[in-house]
Amino acid sequence: MSTNNQSLKIVVAEASIIIRSGVSAVLKRIPNLDIHPIEVNSVEALSHYAHLHQPDMVIINPSFDGWFNLPAFKAEHPRLTGVKYIALISSVTNNNVLKDYDERFSICDDLDIIAAKLNGLLRGDEEEKDNESDTLSQREKDRKS
Repeated sequence: MSTNNQSLKIVVAEASIIIRSGVSAVLKRIPNLDIHPIEVNSVEALSHYAHLHQPDMVIINPSFDGWFNLPAFKAEHPRLTGVKYIALISSVTNNNVLKDYDERFSICDDLDIIAAKLNGLLRGDEEEKDNESDTLSQREKDRKS
């Protein structure tokens, strides 16, 4: 799957409307990606969306609703396999809190940095799929010899 004009559903979970709408605006400006941001302003809204839809990525402030418990959210929504979780850093945050996230954005990052990080996550998905097919191919080769 090529990243050119790839359509992505990205949830932006942030209490501040200024930050949330700003992140959504930036996402729409990323070249070669057709991003559809979905803005949520509460954990309840995020949970509701997650029950009804399958986002590709979730950008969430780790201090969302006091402190967002990502492992508990993943456990509560087991069907959201393959979803990438990106921490949106707007204040000093303990690195231990960030260990469960796939990537992190700072509110100080520019468009190029954000685009590079998103494309890196997408390439990671493609490489995992390639590695899985390589492994299967290797098994098939071993079986034939």
